[in-house]
Amino acid sequence: MNKIHLIVLLITHLCINCYSEYTGRQVVRHIDGCFFSEGVYRNFYQMKQYCESIDGSLVPIHSFHDNALLRRAFPSDVTFLGACRRDKKWDWVDKKPHSFDFWKDNEPNNAGGHENCIEFINGGQHDGKWNDVSCHRRMYTVCKIRDCEAFVAKEKELERKELENNMEKSFKKIISSMNAELLASLKSNFTNFANDVHRRINETLLEMTSEITEDLRRKSKLN
Repeated sequence: MNKIHLIVLLITHLCINCYSEYTGRQVVRHIDGCFFSEGVYRNFYQMKQYCESIDGSLVPIHSFHDNALLRRAFPSDVTFLGACRRDKKWDWVDKKPHSFDFWKDNEPNNAGGHENCIEFINGGQHDGKWNDVSCHRRMYTVCKIRDCEAFVAKEKELERKELENNMEKSFKKIISSMNAELLASLKSNFTNFANDVHRRINETLLEMTSEITEDLRRKSKLN
């Protein structure tokens, strides 16, 4: 396999890896914007801050339709809904009145008096159900994005830059490896050349010594 084929294979492998990493970040569009999810686990406060940093929010749910959409927005796991208990009421991030719920049986129970956030269960026996939990638990990150088109465009640009950076790193590794191989080859060739020159010089010196010795013998006989 020549070096060109090797480079192509390495770049292809690199691009496949980049794409696989990127698809861990998922965007699901719907009529009222879009959901963004990624396999990073955050507590309620961290997730709220992160969602706001990407021009989004934690997900508010006010209908069975909203609930069904969220079930399709991320892999089977759990996430926080955009609500927090205040004075025995649920305060939603979009400030809309509480008009819908889908609690598990015997929930919410505020066990221990510290379950002030809502867990959304995606998959399993309680698929789509809610449960009140501690806000300090860590869950799969899901955000509702305000401007879907702008967000997707930004994600694609980030993907492009990440791909370029990884390709540049890969090229540097390949060039470094090729340079090391070239230097080793040059060193080996130079050593072989030097040994060959040394051998030829020795052979020439031996021949000259032999000729001089023979010439001296002839002169000695003549005298």
